[in-house]
Amino acid sequence: MFSQALAQQHIELGKSFLCRRVLMHMRDFVRTCPSKQKLLSCASPKFYLLWQEDTYSLNDLTALTNGSLLRTLQTILKRMENHILKDCQICKAKGFFCEICNSDQPFYSFQLMASAQCRRCKGFFHRKCFQQETKCPRCLRRGLLNK
Repeated sequence: MFSQALAQQHIELGKSFLCRRVLMHMRDFVRTCPSKQKLLSCASPKFYLLWQEDTYSLNDLTALTNGSLLRTLQTILKRMENHILKDCQICKAKGFFCEICNSDQPFYSFQLMASAQCRRCKGFFHRKCFQQETKCPRCLRRGLLNK
């Protein structure tokens, strides 16, 4: 397991951490997809890249220094993103709608710069909207429903 301090000192490692974090969110979308096997084949034989955020083989660390690991991760990310956002109606339908601004445009948890998650209820909101709120509307609603 690598520390965030190490990732800040090694730019390529930091970028790979970010890619792997996005992949962790994407895997939740494709886990129940009928095309899962075909989609996951893009990571073969390194499936751990999709399922374990901080596991690296010695070959991966070597590939990290020459840039090939980051290119591999970016290729996997692009393929999965295209699948979720464009190719698969099932995965696309798993997007979130912000309860704060009530936008009719879905957003996705793997869009890390645009989404925020409530630590209590695990609901997702636009990052910008959530930062402006003092209390999570989902937590408030659930509290009212439980009374």
